[in-house]
Amino acid sequence: MSHLSCFPTRLLIGENALNQVNDVLKEFGAKNILLVTDKGLTAAGIVDKVIDCIQKSVANITIFNETKPEPTISNFKSALELAKGIDIDLVIGLGGGSAIDLAKAVALLLKHDKEFLEFVGINKVPSPGLPTVMISTTSGTGSEVSKFAVLTDEETHLKSVIASPNIVPTVAVVDPALTYTLPPVITAHTGLDALVHVIEGYLAQRNSNFSNELALVGLKKIWNHIEAAYEDGTNKEARYEMAIGSMMGGLVLNTTDGAGMVHGLAFSLGVYCNLPHGLSNSLMLPYTLKYLAPYCQEALVTLASNVNIVEATNEKTIERFIDEIIQLQKRLNLPITLEELGIEESLLETLAASSYTQERLQTNSPKRLEKDELLAIFKQAYNGQIILNEG
Repeated sequence: MSHLSCFPTRLLIGENALNQVNDVLKEFGAKNILLVTDKGLTAAGIVDKVIDCIQKSVANITIFNETKPEPTISNFKSALELAKGIDIDLVIGLGGGSAIDLAKAVALLLKHDKEFLEFVGINKVPSPGLPTVMISTTSGTGSEVSKFAVLTDEETHLKSVIASPNIVPTVAVVDPALTYTLPPVITAHTGLDALVHVIEGYLAQRNSNFSNELALVGLKKIWNHIEAAYEDGTNKEARYEMAIGSMMGGLVLNTTDGAGMVHGLAFSLGVYCNLPHGLSNSLMLPYTLKYLAPYCQEALVTLASNVNIVEATNEKTIERFIDEIIQLQKRLNLPITLEELGIEESLLETLAASSYTQERLQTNSPKRLEKDELLAIFKQAYNGQIILNEG
């Protein structure tokens, strides 16, 4: 069976790759730039660093630094309104997945006079938007290379996702030097997000030999280097390997048309509990894997053996793999239950009902999960009980 994948036109990879962006902008002849970022990167001086790199080749730089941690459609509309009337000819996204996804949406709608929701779904974008340069400052979403833009719809309380090759960034900048000052807690959140991407990509119904090879390499890089990056943000080898592993996760999801139901449950936590996306994915990963294990046993064993986890039986190998994930989360000082975060148990049914509607993720999961199954997973995540599902 053949599979469609997609890559940015150019990948600028390696320490100080940011310095090459100026030359790229000269080639595009871009004069009016919209830079989409957030206040944290502005305060950290990274926005100024990027401006110093590009201001020689552009006439005007308009900055939108109001990106929310979980960007909404109204947040996107604010950025779009700022850009309209300026004759923007290229959009730069600077940050993690939130700023980059927002930048993708703005670049698309500056070219297409429609509403964001008209493009939500798979392959509903007829042609590319404005050229984009996406500069990642975390090692998590892989959004700098992906075909996805995710925004929260405040009215429906759902994550609305555009999935199309026509929003893949024109240029992706993967410069690990931009992650050296990333705080340990954000390193942990984004690193677990990247881990979920390669694991779910490998388990996906829409996987392929190509995506599986990428996923296994990405898993090994993330698994072997996340703790070193967490303990010492200036560890160049660890930061490089995490940046590449995260990027591979984005490329995996390009091929599989997205993730699975770890994301399906995590999206609901993001919308209703305002949790960071990486933390939501981290919380739901072990509980969802345990529930799905009977339906993807062979694949989970392959993932485990790829990071040198092998036991006498498949069941024991999977149990140890999931336990090692939990132990990793503990070493990274990540919460492992919903109760720890003060989430009310009465909210679990609402979360389960919301997750049930994530059709794109349901169809990519090893098993479609019914509302009662989703509720069971949320309950286990609430109290920290991992119970084997016999299938």
